This record gives sequence, structure tokens and C-alpha cells, in this order.
Amino acid sequence: WDVVREDGDESDLVDRLVADHGEAEALRMLALIQVKSTRVSISRAETMLSLKNRPGWKQRSCPTCGTVCDECLASAEEDLRNALGDLESGP
Repeated sequence: WDVVREDGDESDLVDRLVADHGEAEALRMLALIQVKSTRVSISRAETMLSLKNRPGWKQRSCPTCGTVCDECLASAEEDLRNALGDLESGP
């Protein structure tokens, strides 16, 4: 956070990580970030594919950009979580 707040770039971040943690640990940290980021991207893509098949999805498109934006997707994800929560609680 400090690097970004001080207008640093990726080179500054790598330099800081290596100085604070050593090269091997810095590489492990960066690899972990990449793996987690990729998992989030895959999850988002899978969610988009399943949501696009829901009835009325076209009406959920963002009125500003005309596509499914992060805000619309977050709202749909919340709706799904709420629906699944209702199913899990049972009658």
C-alpha cells in the first residue's frame, strides 16, 4: 500500500518485496497473488455464463454502459446467494 500511495509502480513494489523478504519469498508472494487473481477471474467468468442464461438478464444490463458491469454482476451474485440461502434454510 505504501508503494502505491507514494506513486510507485510494479518495479518499486518488486524492489520493496525483495528488500523486505528476499527474492525467493517475493517470487512466492507474487505467484500467490497471480494464482488468486486467476481464480477470481475464472469464478467471475463462470458466474457470468450462468447468469446470462437466467430469464430477464437483458433487463439487468447496466443502463450506463449497456453491458453487464461489475455493479450489475455483484447485484446478481448477491441475489443468487440470497436465493441459495433461502433454499438452504428449508421449509
